[in-house]
Amino acid sequence: MQEKVVSLLKITEPFHLLPETVLAEISETLTKTEFSKDTLVYRQEVTDMTGVDIISSGEYETFFFDAAENKRCVTRHHSPYCFGGISVVLNRVRALKSAIAKKGTVVYTLPRKEFYELCNAYEDFFHYFTSDFGKKCWMRSFLIL
Repeated sequence: MQEKVVSLLKITEPFHLLPETVLAEISETLTKTEFSKDTLVYRQEVTDMTGVDIISSGEYETFFFDAAENKRCVTRHHSPYCFGGISVVLNRVRALKSAIAKKGTVVYTLPRKEFYELCNAYEDFFHYFTSDFGKKCWMRSFLIL
């Protein structure tokens, strides 16, 4: 199984920037979660992120709830995708967006501590998240709810 997870990490941004030896090490710290039904796993500005999720199969539907509880800026993410990095790095670990894991989705979660260690050790890895957030800030729909 570890080989399968390393293969997933190799194609998931920004983990693809890391040496294979590091990917093998962190693959041992990942926890696997399978969702048997559609599940709200993160609620914006409420849920604390325990780490970052790497989608192995299935789908995360991410969005913002507006004041009337309507979904805004709905995006669908499939494998390979890393969810939660911006929240952990830039939002004091609170989820910036809400996320629903669709039935049958499988994710691997990298604990926050190990994620921080990667950010501190690999500048390109860290800058992936700050740069991604900067790009999203230029999108009007991302900032206005």
